[in-house]
Amino acid sequence: MPPSPGGRPVIAYHGNEPVGYAYANTLQPDDRWWRRMTTALPVGCTDIPTVALKEGMLRLPWRGTGIARRAHDELLAHRSEEQVSLLVNPQAENGKVKAMYESWGYETISEQQPSVDGPVLTAMLRANSITSHTPPTCRGHTMRVGITGHRGLPKEIEQHVKAMLAEQVATLETRDLIGISCIADGPDAWWAQAVLDAGGHIEVVIPAAQYRQDLPDWHHAEYDSLFSSASDTHHTGMTESTSEAHQAGSEILVGLSDVVLAVWDGLPARGHGGTADVVAYAERVGVPVTVLWPDGATR
Repeated sequence: MPPSPGGRPVIAYHGNEPVGYAYANTLQPDDRWWRRMTTALPVGCTDIPTVALKEGMLRLPWRGTGIARRAHDELLAHRSEEQVSLLVNPQAENGKVKAMYESWGYETISEQQPSVDGPVLTAMLRANSITSHTPPTCRGHTMRVGITGHRGLPKEIEQHVKAMLAEQVATLETRDLIGISCIADGPDAWWAQAVLDAGGHIEVVIPAAQYRQDLPDWHHAEYDSLFSSASDTHHTGMTESTSEAHQAGSEILVGLSDVVLAVWDGLPARGHGGTADVVAYAERVGVPVTVLWPDGATR
């Protein structure tokens, strides 16, 4: 059998010991990878140079150490294709594997069932940020705008920020606008409501199973209302609402977004997972950030 076009592996080592690998190859426009999709893809999607992440493995003792992400990034760093696709079993590890890929910037575009007796797999796609800053055509013509920002703002700042968020909505085609939010009290909820009021849609990221209960009681009704309006939800798979879970949720949010709005005073985060950390992560992975903050305002 001839080798796949553009096939290349990356092997991960711990010292001199191999602990995992990743393999990818180039997809052709008429590749059966595309033909197996259960839903039609937008015109032109398959014409974009694409690399498929076909295989990946990491030995158990090294899982959760960040090696898998480093192997993934090393593999893509040497690819010239503009977008990356992969297949994942949405039930794997109770959804944690799919959530991991979402946190790396992948989005669901369709489904496949490569074998009659096999599971239905989720087909995912992301831009290769090494070579492209353009959102993949395969996910259509929507504009996906995420939000991060400080909670507990004084009333006078709140009014200014709400006006700034409304101005952002006014610059976008709301029919194709999707707001991405964790819908916490403050800018998260304000942005989600502004998008809905303008006729757009929202997707909600849930950092942890206990996230809602740890928000202020007075916000629960608003949270529930926004949650019920969500067209999709994304989970980290974590239980406790810790700063690590909040950062993990924010990384999923960044990965789902074409641009992130940051209601940020420009100062360092007061704790891990704060607004400054989210901005730094977005900049590190190549997602544009628009900072919104009233002139002269302080927290």
